[in-house]
Amino acid sequence: MVVPIEGSSCLEAWRLGCSALLDGGGELDNIITTILDPCSANPQGYRAFDPRGVSGSPDTVAHVARTIFPTGIWQVSANRADLYHRYKDSLLRTRQRGWGTYFERLIEFGAERDRQSVNQLERIIQRLSKWPGNYKAAFVMHTSAAHLDSPSPRGGPCLQYLQLIGAGNDVYDLVALYRNHDFFNKTLGNFVGLGQLLKFICDETGKHPGSLICHSVHAFIGSKGSRGRLRSLANL
Repeated sequence: MVVPIEGSSCLEAWRLGCSALLDGGGELDNIITTILDPCSANPQGYRAFDPRGVSGSPDTVAHVARTIFPTGIWQVSANRADLYHRYKDSLLRTRQRGWGTYFERLIEFGAERDRQSVNQLERIIQRLSKWPGNYKAAFVMHTSAAHLDSPSPRGGPCLQYLQLIGAGNDVYDLVALYRNHDFFNKTLGNFVGLGQLLKFICDETGKHPGSLICHSVHAFIGSKGSRGRLRSLANL
């Protein structure tokens, strides 16, 4: 069964998804969320919805969002090359690498195992800037691969891939697929980060951002006791 959710903003869509999960017993398959205006969200403006405010979770909306797009680093970068350099430098300083840093896989795919890596994001920006017309399904970015990630019930990358879809008149939607989606700890931050990534791509290519469509193949609330905390966190 498909569970369709549509909201005007990241926050509204997340709250609607939380309601559906609470009504569904805490787990649902195939939630497909459409966010009509995903790019206006400010990660720092969602502090009231940080999971750690109502639990022992270390997650904040801003922290989760920057695993997909590091807005703070971009704001102090001179250009895209500087952004990529600063981001990689920040990973080296914090000794943080791997599937949890999705932006790394967008700009250095395969770096964990291969000597040669691919900057998927830069390649798409360059081609989208030059190609005429609206290509429906030409632009895909992978965040998981068989040679990088072993099958695992838990602990592997939840975000599997991203795809830009031409919606006409130089408008592009962003589609994201999550194999597993934690609506208590991660999903609002994921929505915000994906919206910021879409805005970045469109700003850099002269295109216009459209909707964010997120397919959560398996959506859940979290551990025992999380239902009440999620209801409190989302003001439901």
